[in-house]
Amino acid sequence: MRLFEICSILVSLVQCVLIAWGIWAVSKNNESREASNQLFVDIGAGIREQSAGIRALLGRSQPSA
Repeated sequence: MRLFEICSILVSLVQCVLIAWGIWAVSKNNESREASNQLFVDIGAGIREQSAGIRALLGRSQPSA
């Protein structure tokens, strides 16, 4: 084999490794994003619960006409 052929094969292998690493990194990022989304859903539910409680307290403290 010539040096050019060996270099071509090495470059192809490096490209395959980089593509595989990129796919792995994207999948890891998706897992992290899903965890973050679930955290935001939980925070939103907590805020809705708190605001319902505040509304109930405000409703009790207002004098009825």
